[in-house]
Amino acid sequence: MVFTIVFTFELDASSQGLQAEINLTGGNQFVVSDTNNIQLQASPGLTIPPLLNASFYTTKFEIQAAENPSNIRQVVQVVAPVTAKGSSLQGSFPFPGMNVTASYSFVGYSSRGNLPNGSFDITFPTS
Repeated sequence: MVFTIVFTFELDASSQGLQAEINLTGGNQFVVSDTNNIQLQASPGLTIPPLLNASFYTTKFEIQAAENPSNIRQVVQVVAPVTAKGSSLQGSFPFPGMNVTASYSFVGYSSRGNLPNGSFDITFPTS
């Protein structure tokens, strides 16, 4: 089964550029193909900060925004299809040394929550 998950990364007012990375473990993979692309989008009412790098692979992705001279809040959403192996999505959200918070939600389901820094284990939704 394939679920679509939205990861939202936020960096409060800072001169640094937002950086985030998700690594999957446990056999789950992002679907990276011509028909199921991983997408970057802005949160409602915001624009995506200028990105220096956005790399997507089957078991990880990473994004890096440019420095933030305006010191405004930066928010990026990553919409990614993921294959479900087992009952949960396992991985890590490595803390990049700045105050980046992350949350997730499954498209079409009420399942959502915050990602802790470090390892995570998110139960796939059933309804």
